[in-house]
Amino acid sequence: MIPDMCTVKIKNGLTVLIVLILWIIISNKSYAQNIDTAIFKSITTIPNSATYKNTNCIIQELSGIDYTGVDNNYYIIPQSEDGAYYFIASIVFENNELKVDFIDKIDLIGSTLDAEAIRKHPKTNVIYIAEEQKLYSSIFSVSTTNELQLLIPEFEHNYNRGIEGLCFNADGSKLYASMESSNKMKNTSIYEINIISNKIVKEFKYPLHKIANDKNNDNGITEILCINDSTLLVLERAYLKSQKRNNIRLYRATIPRSTNRISEIKLLSDFSKIPNIDNIEGMTFNHDKSALIFVSDNNGNEKQKTQIIYMTINKE
Repeated sequence: MIPDMCTVKIKNGLTVLIVLILWIIISNKSYAQNIDTAIFKSITTIPNSATYKNTNCIIQELSGIDYTGVDNNYYIIPQSEDGAYYFIASIVFENNELKVDFIDKIDLIGSTLDAEAIRKHPKTNVIYIAEEQKLYSSIFSVSTTNELQLLIPEFEHNYNRGIEGLCFNADGSKLYASMESSNKMKNTSIYEINIISNKIVKEFKYPLHKIANDKNNDNGITEILCINDSTLLVLERAYLKSQKRNNIRLYRATIPRSTNRISEIKLLSDFSKIPNIDNIEGMTFNHDKSALIFVSDNNGNEKQKTQIIYMTINKE
């Protein structure tokens, strides 16, 4: 019997449709995977006297970190008063030990750079850097000849309360920039930026958490990281002067679709149980996104610490 051609087409069409639906379901399930908990594993403290390969360049004031995409190597950028540069460091966690080795230093063509964050574009591999001056912040890209190119100048803000965090979404179409805190210290802003036009597309209001004993209203965002297109990791930090310690917390926040206020926020980790934790300012995924790596800024102060912290993550 010769089959009816319409029946064949319908069957083929249904097969394609079913396959497409299954693909969407599987893709969405994988894509929507969220981080549920972050578990402390190891910490390494770099001596305040440590220098890069016996030069006069002190390894300190580390403010940003991002994975290079190669082996176990990471970009780490300091706030520098002796030129503009970033390091490449090898960071390996094995046998419950965190091994850190600063293997290269990349000098940038430009003046000094009060850097707060460094990110590599996931498609073009161009490096983006956020700088915070006292009353304004800027975002730069780095050219193939290591020149700093100003993209977005002068985000105005209160004294020393500017851009601290940067991150890209998965395909690199969106760049997010977070301000440390706002005028009233209750909310701050996370901006969505179109990197083709270098224009702010959206401004999301993020409610900073009220911290007990934070009498100076010091709490603010120090870094952000994209989990997926709808979710951010947000690192908050407050220095509690009365207790002479940092209060650092890691949150998961959902980016709203219909409003400009971020309201779905979940605490993933409170760093208070980590001994002698200092001023954490940078955060990135490791090479296979099974862990998070953090760096601290000792502010060039002998009484503070330069630290690298490693935390594994569990996913929902």
